[in-house]
Amino acid sequence: MDGIDPNFLLVMRITIIGGLLAFFIPSIIAFARRIKVKWIIFVLNLLFGFSFFFAGTTIELNFLYMCARFLFWIIALIWACAAKKEEKNLNITGGENE
Repeated sequence: MDGIDPNFLLVMRITIIGGLLAFFIPSIIAFARRIKVKWIIFVLNLLFGFSFFFAGTTIELNFLYMCARFLFWIIALIWACAAKKEEKNLNITGGENE
């Protein structure tokens, strides 16, 4: 890695990690809130976010594709924030029901 500034590499690593964390915010919220559909949100977040192979060949199609991905991200974020949390069924003695 001769000739590459170590500060540049540090900034690039922080940017990549920050971008991935920002991208997965809907999934992080879903897991933190322990909602029932957390895995569905994660898989859809992963599939729609990294499906860049299906982008259009023209600038207009790429723009529409990017808008659709952003719209899905907003929907996933709202879904993660608005979904009901998992509830455990407890009986009177405090143990879990089967």
